[in-house]
Amino acid sequence: MDSLAKAMRLLAAGPFHGGGGIQILVAPSLEDAQKLVDSDPAVKAQRFKTEIFPLEMGVGGICPVKEPYDMVEYQFIRYVPIAKNIALETEKKLEKMIKKHLNYVKANYIKNGLLANGDFGPGKGGFVIAFKTDDEEFDTFLKYDPMVRSELYKVDQMILWIAQGSFCERRKVD
Repeated sequence: MDSLAKAMRLLAAGPFHGGGGIQILVAPSLEDAQKLVDSDPAVKAQRFKTEIFPLEMGVGGICPVKEPYDMVEYQFIRYVPIAKNIALETEKKLEKMIKKHLNYVKANYIKNGLLANGDFGPGKGGFVIAFKTDDEEFDTFLKYDPMVRSELYKVDQMILWIAQGSFCERRKVD
């Protein structure tokens, strides 16, 4: 990971509490990203299951962080497609629902302490990063997301441990 960061190929990385993690890479194609990931000794030893997605940021951004930095905990919400339900939708309806989802996230950006939103492509899911919160209002925000309400996505919530500033945030985390 250090060599990828020095080569400006690794923008951000961090583990999830309970296992797993995320790496955000710069690569000209998914195949090139797969080669970068496959070069990791832990991946070669099959210690990790990997998934690679294209990423388009809808809200917020990814900012490389230089040492020294503080590590912080954020709420990581992954939108996981429910394949059998997505398969039943027309491409046009799916595009419309994704637009509703993105507009919903943007409309709730400040109110729910969101830092970033990334999309993996039509019907492929995505994620939201938020300041760590355990309140009912945030749970309601997730519950009423158009893609969740229509049962096209489910949400997996995890705690992400990552360098502060990775999502271009300026607010100090408690």
